[in-house]
Amino acid sequence: MRSFLLAFIIVAFANCPFLNLNLAAQPTNSHNNAKIQINPYKLAVQFALGTSLAQQKQILCEVNGLLPVQNHTYLQHTGIVVVKLNPQLTQAQTLQTAETLIQNEKIIGVNEILRDASSGGEVGLLNQVFFRILTTNANAKPNLTSIQQHPDVLAIVPHQYLPNVYTAKLRKHAFNAQTVAAYISRQPNITWAEPNYLLTLDVHKVNDPLYKYQWAHKNDGSALQYNGTPDADMDIEDAWFYTMGDPNIKVAVLDSGVDTNHIDLVGNLLPGYDATGGGTKGYPSIEKESDAHGTACAGIIAAKADNNEGVAGIAPNCKIIPIRIFFYVDTIEIPGFGKLPYSTSEYMADAFGWASLTAQADVLSNSWGLPPFLKNLLPGNGGPQLVEESIAQAITAGRNGLGLPTFFSSGNVGDLPQWPMDIVTEAIAVNSSSMCDERKHPQSCDGEDWWEGNWGAGLDISAPGVKIATCDPSGSYGYESGNYTYTFNGTSSACPNAAGEMALILSVNPSLSFKQAYGLLCTHADKVGGYAYDSTATYGTWSKELGYGRINALNAVAYASITKGVDNDIAIKNNLSNLVIMPSVSGVGQNIRIVLPDENLQINNLNLCVYNVLGQIVHHQRLSSPNNNNNNNNATSKTAINIAAPSLSGLYFVVLLSEVGTPISSGKIMVQ
Repeated sequence: MRSFLLAFIIVAFANCPFLNLNLAAQPTNSHNNAKIQINPYKLAVQFALGTSLAQQKQILCEVNGLLPVQNHTYLQHTGIVVVKLNPQLTQAQTLQTAETLIQNEKIIGVNEILRDASSGGEVGLLNQVFFRILTTNANAKPNLTSIQQHPDVLAIVPHQYLPNVYTAKLRKHAFNAQTVAAYISRQPNITWAEPNYLLTLDVHKVNDPLYKYQWAHKNDGSALQYNGTPDADMDIEDAWFYTMGDPNIKVAVLDSGVDTNHIDLVGNLLPGYDATGGGTKGYPSIEKESDAHGTACAGIIAAKADNNEGVAGIAPNCKIIPIRIFFYVDTIEIPGFGKLPYSTSEYMADAFGWASLTAQADVLSNSWGLPPFLKNLLPGNGGPQLVEESIAQAITAGRNGLGLPTFFSSGNVGDLPQWPMDIVTEAIAVNSSSMCDERKHPQSCDGEDWWEGNWGAGLDISAPGVKIATCDPSGSYGYESGNYTYTFNGTSSACPNAAGEMALILSVNPSLSFKQAYGLLCTHADKVGGYAYDSTATYGTWSKELGYGRINALNAVAYASITKGVDNDIAIKNNLSNLVIMPSVSGVGQNIRIVLPDENLQINNLNLCVYNVLGQIVHHQRLSSPNNNNNNNNATSKTAINIAAPSLSGLYFVVLLSEVGTPISSGKIMVQ
């Protein structure tokens, strides 16, 4: 059985004597020191859409200089083929082969494949160039005119999701994508220009062998749950006391696709999207074992509960939007890695735009990324800028401007959290924890030998990520021969665990902004593992191993319901009566009087907490029986308590909790 964390192997550009091409697409960005070369034995060939596989093979069969057609990599429905050249060709013969290809009426582009000599990572160039202009005013119009006049530019069209971003579709000339990108980048008022990248995805394989197995929901420490530490879980069952999810909350899973016929998912699936152009509406190819990845992620989030089937998702009443952004092919590009997934920067950018603007998703789950050591091979300091801007726009503009919580798996190689989290810092980086509340590493109690989760600077939170029971594509496809897999591993599984908790938070309080919801997630994480949470960050103490800690759904969901106010359905369901707070509008530091809900209430060992809108505790007081009935400042009587209003203006929530943390009563105060 295997599970994957997906990491883009993208190779950058450097001057290379082979073919003597100009590869400086972005003059202001220098490449990092990397042994980059044009692969002399491969070309990226684009056929016109609608050209059948049989036609592609027939055309390639008739071109001198290519290896037999079975040696090429055919990227399914895209019309893209990575062709292999005869290694005996001279440079002149290679150029002639490319020219022969470009002359065929069914072929619309021929470009280079670039390779890093040390890692084997590769990236292809495709026959489109994306670019951003500084403004949309009249001063920018000459830029489009001059770009349109370039002899290799066929047409310019606005990007469908990103404002001020355009796509230059190129004419049929061999090896012109990078040259045109360099030309466009030199024009006035151009922020950046880059080709459409063909991305070879690196998969971190993990080798391993239904509710009772779901230790991440409720860990009992039994052998059935791998002898973990009791309560080393996300308190999902307790969080379900508040909500099992709102059907109006939608989680988009951007991945290999989701089995839309799965018996445990079908009731929770919304119409999906195939960003790769395959027309599957989010369904995977399922010919490859690896295609199970997206289905497994979706099952963790929202598999149906109480249906006598398989597993229960974290938010089993929420909805999944399946989005396919990559697919697998049967080609061994790196020895030992077998089937590899492919995508392009265009596919990924379109996926984020569609998810946030068209599908109106509330949460995004992304179990993939680009490791730092590979990202460093690209121009400048980041990944494809088209993708970075698409992610940033989704996060800031999603949910009608409230902001869209976007989760990424941190990585599986023990390095720092990977791209895009280091560039798009609002993206939430999730590390993997074991059933003993440890950072997953080679010696953690789970016994899994798959490297370790990425940690350190840039990490946000952690979630269970080993031996997670979840959905598998129906029948004999996928990781197992049945409909479920018992041991989906890696930060690939930690990411949807965290995304599922966010779905519960937004289910009880959909009006939370991204920052408020993220603050609740981090503030109420458990500081486990015995690590030194000795760094002070925005939402409390932080450790390099687990970030703000291992997420706790009960705490975050309970206080999300509190921040919604006392007149919400959750408060009514739990019979929370209002605390009377006088005055209801207070001045900074002014004394306020809190009238307890019942004069016969046994106040011994109760807790009075004041929370800000991020769920952070700004005042805590343990209540006890008074020695007298004088209501001096901070003294407790049978009916009331006086405290000073918070020192900062804003909305606050006052909550009376039992000794074990169960809300008894609540109210709110506006401080001016």
